[in-house]
Amino acid sequence: MPGSARAGYSTASRRLLRSLKSFVAARARYRAISVPVTLVWGDKDWSTLRDRAGVESAVSSPTVLTLERTGHFSALERPQAWADIILAATATTKVLAVR
Repeated sequence: MPGSARAGYSTASRRLLRSLKSFVAARARYRAISVPVTLVWGDKDWSTLRDRAGVESAVSSPTVLTLERTGHFSALERPQAWADIILAATATTKVLAVR
């Protein structure tokens, strides 16, 4: 898998697997999300298309992106792509100044 030799990848994998039950339980709360959501999948992601469709349908009007040459831990594998995604998403978001 691309990026699997990247520093931190195995640590992220172990932490993810330890937290899997809480991630599955969190799905019940996805419909309550009321802010814009961008879902980022890797084209080599180990989540199934059915799992992805379930998440995509549970979140109201998400922006869905698929990164090429990327597995499940896309932020570790393609950090610059993630930075670009975040910058693009926040460039159009209006920020209120609280005084």
